[in-house]
Amino acid sequence: MRIRLCTIDDYPAVVTLLQHYRPSYTIEAMHHEDDQHDPKCKIQRWITEYNGEILTYAMYAQNPHMYHPRKFQIGLLIHPHYDFEDSQISASTLYDHVIAQLQPLDPISAMTFVKDDVIHRYHIDLLKAKGFQEVQRQCSLSLNVPMFDFTSFICRD
Repeated sequence: MRIRLCTIDDYPAVVTLLQHYRPSYTIEAMHHEDDQHDPKCKIQRWITEYNGEILTYAMYAQNPHMYHPRKFQIGLLIHPHYDFEDSQISASTLYDHVIAQLQPLDPISAMTFVKDDVIHRYHIDLLKAKGFQEVQRQCSLSLNVPMFDFTSFICRD
């Protein structure tokens, strides 16, 4: 297993990984984020590779809409189709690497967002083990309109 900086050549594999969590995410969206990146905001991305395949992806960034020179957001994704134990080791190792890379920037806070479901349970457990605390919970509901049966909602006079 090897940790290395994520390059533009990795974007197709990274987007494929991201689509497991955000199905509508595209390579164009990732390039758009790069093109719109505010130069005052720091961003760095890494991957872990195993036998030429990406196991995990991580990044830190600063949000231009809530900019503070010492506040960061951290992202960490685990490929859902790999051996869970290998992915756990990879994710924990990559997380430690990201934190080590942040230290010279003297951060006062690091924030992350995690979906609370069975698939993401390991993310939550890992972050809690690393000292993160939940400070806000959001509820998101969505409707698959093409699959929804509206017949029971039709007004009948």
